[in-house]
Order: sequence, then structure tokens, then C-alpha cells
Amino acid sequence: MGARARRSRRCTCASRPPPVLTPDARLVAFTRVELAAGQLKQVEVSSRLSQLALTVGDGRREVARGGYEAVVGAAKAAFAVR
Repeated sequence: MGARARRSRRCTCASRPPPVLTPDARLVAFTRVELAAGQLKQVEVSSRLSQLALTVGDGRREVARGGYEAVVGAAKAAFAVR
């Protein structure tokens, strides 16, 4: 199963004035699971906050503050980076 983080199309990293364009969704973690037809299995998927980082103008990686949404299959969970 894959975990995707969704974020609005434009974000501002830290206090940088020019907006940074980001994809609406991106894959930040996944877990390979083998299932037989009709089989259900509980799966844990985790990721580090650093996987949400963007490269800013001077080449540093920063995680933009604001709201995100983790999506796994049909399940969604909102969280914020402060």
C-alpha cells in the first residue's frame, strides 16, 4: 500500500517570498504486501517528516509549514507542520 501526502498546489517554504510549485500528491512511503484473492491484511506504513521536504532556491531542503493530508487507499488523515 502506498501513502501519499497531499498539499495545495502552491506553498511558501519557511519565510521565502516566492511560492514554490508542488505536485497535488506525491508518494512518500509504500509497503509491498502479498495477498491472496479476497484476503484482508492490516498494514502499517510510516514515513519521516523529512520526506516532505522541498529544495529551495539556495539548494537547502525545507519542509513547508501548513496543512497536509495523508492518503492510504480510501482513508485520509489531515495533519499540520508548524
